[in-house]
Amino acid sequence: MKKYFYPLMVALMAIVSCTFVSCSDDDNSPTGNDVGPSVIEINGTKRNISMLASLKGVWNAASESGEFTIPVDVEKEGSVVVDYYSFRFESETSLKVGDDVAKMNLGLTLLLANTDDPAWGSGYTYTSGKAVVTETNPDENRLTLRFENLRMSREGRTYSLDGTVTLPFLNNEGNKPADSNRVSLTVNGKTYVEPTGDIGTFSEFGGHTVVQIEIEVAPKETAGVQYYPFFSILFRADHFFPYMVSKGYTLTLHDDTWIGYIPAKGEITNYTRYVSGKIIFQGFSNGIVTLQLDNVTFADKNNQSNVITLNGTLDFEYSV
Repeated sequence: MKKYFYPLMVALMAIVSCTFVSCSDDDNSPTGNDVGPSVIEINGTKRNISMLASLKGVWNAASESGEFTIPVDVEKEGSVVVDYYSFRFESETSLKVGDDVAKMNLGLTLLLANTDDPAWGSGYTYTSGKAVVTETNPDENRLTLRFENLRMSREGRTYSLDGTVTLPFLNNEGNKPADSNRVSLTVNGKTYVEPTGDIGTFSEFGGHTVVQIEIEVAPKETAGVQYYPFFSILFRADHFFPYMVSKGYTLTLHDDTWIGYIPAKGEITNYTRYVSGKIIFQGFSNGIVTLQLDNVTFADKNNQSNVITLNGTLDFEYSV
């Protein structure tokens, strides 16, 4: 795999800054087509938000749970990389104005550009503060949250968030049985499916320099019935247009590809070390990208003798 430091993100973020930076610190309301304000305060430092539409949050009726992600820019060696603050919550109903997500078994996973950072990974749990829903816009698939000194901690390390953000967010009211799934995947020989019977997302970012492939899968026998366990899969690879390549094209993965196994709340095994295998393009039709995973094997970040192997064919919704 190749290491990717987002060299073209500098130019992209310059455009984003012109579009999204508010005129004053008091102007935190999105206007026009803006998804949200451009900054959030993390541990007392203001961070620019990377406006990546592919990172849409979702609440699923089937699993009575949801997630949303805040991507922030970090300067590194003259380039801009992206850190992801990914939150998960549990709720029997979709979010409404006034809800405090902090009270919904809120968990945090840090997907940092530097995968060797000890802060990287899951297991951050709620300590104090609030994350209040101030606006929902189902017509435009948006959610606005106000963070009031929200503090999330793990093993003595704490992250605090302050500010208001508006994020892409979907309500999935469907309750599809696992048998209707369009995902056919095995992990170490065991069958996994997408819990809601939906498909993953295939998106572009970084000025058409990277493709990002995201999906969550759970054991077929428990999918849609119980929340845990599940795999969260995020592949990043060299950019390609699915309508311009032929069947058999093999994706070139990047080092920030990540597979997380979450067996229970607050527990995670991070598989970040690519070992072997291929992801092969199978076709593109009606907005759906089909990929084949051929013995794609990753090792545990902290124990390289612990490996997982993925096989199967998956459909992804193409999003630009």
